[in-house]
Formats: sequence, C-alpha cells, structure tokens
Amino acid sequence: MVQSVIVGVIYLVLGFLEEYLSFPMCSRPMVVGSVIGFFLGDLKTGVMIGASLELVFMGAVQIGASTPPDSLVGTAVGTAFAIIMHADVEVALALAVPVALLVSMTSSIWLTLRTFWHPTIEKMMDKGDYKGLERMFYVVALTLYIPKALLVTFAIMAGSTVVEKMISIIPEFVTGGLGVAAGMMVAVGFAMLLKMMWSKKMCVYYFLGFLLVAYLNLPILAVAFFGVILCVILYFEGNFKMNKAAPEASEEEELFND
Repeated sequence: MVQSVIVGVIYLVLGFLEEYLSFPMCSRPMVVGSVIGFFLGDLKTGVMIGASLELVFMGAVQIGASTPPDSLVGTAVGTAFAIIMHADVEVALALAVPVALLVSMTSSIWLTLRTFWHPTIEKMMDKGDYKGLERMFYVVALTLYIPKALLVTFAIMAGSTVVEKMISIIPEFVTGGLGVAAGMMVAVGFAMLLKMMWSKKMCVYYFLGFLLVAYLNLPILAVAFFGVILCVILYFEGNFKMNKAAPEASEEEELFND
C-alpha cells in the first residue's frame, strides 16, 4: 500500500510540474522510471526500464487531435510492477504499453473534467481577477492529474499480487514472445520518430550513425559524443547560421571603399 501511494504521488507531482514548468520533459519515461526506482529502492532497475520505455515512446507525440499513448501512466505502472515483483525489464515493457494505450482511450474523459471550470474562469476574466486566474491554473492542472494519480495508485495496490500470479502461470514461450515483442516496440518507436523528421538533409546523419555502430562497433555514448562534435564543427563552419541579407554599408564604409 505504501509503495502504491508513493508511485501515485510521484505521478501527480511529475505530471503537475510538466504543465507548471511549461513542459520541461519531466514526464518522460527516462525521468519517471528513474524517480520511481529511486523512491522504491531500486534505482538501477528504474533507470533501465525508463531508458527502454523512452525508446518505445520516443515517437509517440500528440499531433493535432491525435491521442498518443499515455507514457507517464504506462511508465509509472510498468516500473512499479517490475520493481515490486522483482521482474525483468521485459515484464515492465509488456505491461507499460497496454496500460498506456488503455489510458489514452480515456483521455477525453479526464480532459472533459477541465471544462467544468470554464464558467468560473470566464467570470474571473470579466472581473479582471488575475490573482484568481493564477490560482485556477493549479486547480485546472490538478483536475487532470489527480484522477489519473488515483487510478495509478489503486491499479498498483490491487494488481501487484494478481499480476504476479498471472505471470507465474504464463508459459515460458509466451513470456519469451513478449520479450521479443517488447524489443520490436523499440524499433517501432524509432520508426515513428524517423517518419516525422526524415528528410534528404537528415537521412545522411542517420546512415552515418548506422555505419559507426554496425562497422566500427562504437558504443552509443561514443556515437553521441561524435554527433556533438559534428554539430560544433558544422556550427562554426556556418552551416547552421541563418542566411541574412548583408546590411547596407554606412557612409563611412562607402567613403573608404572609394
């Protein structure tokens, strides 16, 4: 029960800070998994699960009216279950993705709750009550995340024992298949990301990274540092600078040019 409440509070705090601080990425799986792992006493597992889920949900972003999987809920539930049950990362991946998809289907319900505050906000705007509008920001943000935090808390509280029993009776070939599927989800996440940013100018860097890993066997950290150095070189070479029209020469410059 204590662990369930801790995870629910972590979800509430990170979700609120995501909006209060203007989306500083504190609700990303890497951050959520690490924080939950720290407070549940298994930081290593939390970081591993967060990094794995970051690859899965990397390309899941909201574009227009689309509703992406709720990576915050999925990461919180998957990481908590894996740490509480001392399970592998594959179990967390297998749990996080369905939960994230399920919660995303109910997002319209939670967003509708915010509309109940519209009349109050309009009255404050008519009166010029700016202090009240600032306070309403907290109320509107918490209206979305408190129900989800309670959902996360009760899901972990009621489901840890049930999920543990279900996993114990699942045949080994099924859990192995879930592990393979979880690995494929990473590729799907990268494919979704590449689909959004793919262009003739960007594809050359993708193939460069592939060659560095496939033929030179460089680790990911080395490739990342290589990319940083390449960005610095391109910046100083002027490739990242905006093409601006040359300013008109002053009278003094024209005099000396003559």
